[in-house]
Amino acid sequence: MEKKNRYPYFIKVDNKLAGFVLVCDDRQIEEIESNYAIDDFFILYKYKRQGIGKYCAKYIFEKYKGKWQIWFHPNNKSAKIFWTKTIDEYKKGKFEVIKNNEPFWDGSIGDTLVFDS
Repeated sequence: MEKKNRYPYFIKVDNKLAGFVLVCDDRQIEEIESNYAIDDFFILYKYKRQGIGKYCAKYIFEKYKGKWQIWFHPNNKSAKIFWTKTIDEYKKGKFEVIKNNEPFWDGSIGDTLVFDS
């Protein structure tokens, strides 16, 4: 399967690789109308809890204006905390939480956070 419409970014701190983010506009939950989603988001452990991930997420939301959906595996507690807190702060509480209709690889059902940037 050919992947298209991916926008990769390396995250650097003091010119050292600290993580990456992959934005996409073609991998979304079909029942939710949106323009963008985060396909991958990773911060090296060394750089976590320093505000770098939050800063990068907000930067991406501003760069790609439109309707977003962010989803994560329901067992990934740190992702749920990070994304909910980051989006809540970015949108000042103005976002929706929608139960996914599409299960993850293990059959789990999670939530999708939907908002406009």
